[in-house]
Amino acid sequence: MLIEKIKTPGLSHLSYLVGADGQAAVIAPRRDCHIYVEMARAEGLALTHIINAHHKLSISQVWGTGSTSSSDGQFFRGAKRGASGGDINASYGNDPGFSFYTHVSDQHGLYHVKVISAATH
Repeated sequence: MLIEKIKTPGLSHLSYLVGADGQAAVIAPRRDCHIYVEMARAEGLALTHIINAHHKLSISQVWGTGSTSSSDGQFFRGAKRGASGGDINASYGNDPGFSFYTHVSDQHGLYHVKVISAATH
């Protein structure tokens, strides 16, 4: 049986990795979730469950129920042209760069980021 407490540096946030019988669960994950995959793999466990319990706290209802979300794209210019340097994007012209498309819940929790080549959308 594995019970590992993980503290987020600079914040008063604790999460837990709990594992047994080849499976593991994360309780109250932090945003850089790759650490849980790496820790489970190092212990010979497969990460099978993520338990996000913050929405049960009464303070979380101030921001919403967690049932809606919004998405937005952000463009970051790059310094060099890639292989598709001749492509022209309707929004950004032929400036090199990338867009990061983020999805945020109504409780201000970032739950997905997708990197999109600026020349392809």
